[in-house]
Amino acid sequence: MAKIKVGIIGCGTIANNAHIPAYLNNPEVEIKYFCDIIPEKAKAAVEKYKCGIAVTDYKEIIADPEVEAVPVCTPNKMHSIISCDCLMGGKHVLCEKPAAKNFEEALKMQEAQHKSGKVLNIGVVNRFNAAVNKI
Repeated sequence: MAKIKVGIIGCGTIANNAHIPAYLNNPEVEIKYFCDIIPEKAKAAVEKYKCGIAVTDYKEIIADPEVEAVPVCTPNKMHSIISCDCLMGGKHVLCEKPAAKNFEEALKMQEAQHKSGKVLNIGVVNRFNAAVNKI
């Protein structure tokens, strides 16, 4: 069975502490790209995790037909822009919270998801927390 190829967009704290380790521990996933506007961060991820290609423009990931999904781990102000671009480029998206800066941006994300037919998931992990659900 072929592995699902992903491109990590944003190589900061949340990517290194949560997303990247989770993908590396999943035998069905291969990280193909590490993308960050700071080239040293993307290169450091390639060196640290011994996989992937370092890029600074997330549109390179969108252009690669092998990549099926992307986690968006960038600063909050870029979440909706990058997520919409990725959805419309045919990628499934896991976007870190908050999804958007405002309601209008969130609606644009929803519209892009509906138009693309791809999965858009926002990383609100507390919805899976039994204690939070009980409250």
